[in-house]
Amino acid sequence: MFEPTSAQWSLEDLQHAGATIRAKADEFSVAQTTLGAEVDAAVKEFRNAKKPLPPDCRPDDLRVRKLTDAYEAAKQAAGAR
Repeated sequence: MFEPTSAQWSLEDLQHAGATIRAKADEFSVAQTTLGAEVDAAVKEFRNAKKPLPPDCRPDDLRVRKLTDAYEAAKQAAGAR
């Protein structure tokens, strides 16, 4: 019967760690791409706002919802790391 050596165990551990790192990097890349597109859309929308809110005004429901969605997307992306 064949007994793996310490070096062989170490090599297997290294290969497993490499595969895990690669999988997590791929997940991060997808999250970053998705979040980047959402942030770009939000920035574009805010820049193109015809009438920005005055300092003493509260945002309407639609703006609050969009801000909340952007916040949640950022929070999810940060949690995916």
